[in-house]
Amino acid sequence: MHASLIEGGQELSSFPARCLLTAERRTIPGETAADVERELRELAGEATVRLIASRDPYEAPVEHPFVELVVRVTGAHALVGAPFWTDAALIAGAGIPAVLYGPAGEGAHAEVEWVDLASLERVREVIVRTANEWCA
Repeated sequence: MHASLIEGGQELSSFPARCLLTAERRTIPGETAADVERELRELAGEATVRLIASRDPYEAPVEHPFVELVVRVTGAHALVGAPFWTDAALIAGAGIPAVLYGPAGEGAHAEVEWVDLASLERVREVIVRTANEWCA
């Protein structure tokens, strides 16, 4: 969880009448929005807690044939989790198998964002091979 926005106060010489803290708390596999809301209410004490939005976490089903195909095509030895939320949860929730796979790089959603071009070419190869095998 991180405090994304903090608002409050009206001047330097007085105590604020109110403070608004907007935070982001992401779920992990096995948690529900209700679990997170209960946790936040316990932490907040007497403060008001309002859940603005929630999304289910996602964990790729390692035994699914599509997941097994991607692992085989990439040559990966194991799946690893990602510490961020993606649309994969929505896609999987619609019954479409999903795996996160992408190029090496840094700075996702930052002012400076880049990918390694050689790894991008590898991603293209993996996507084409996976699509050809899955759709054959």
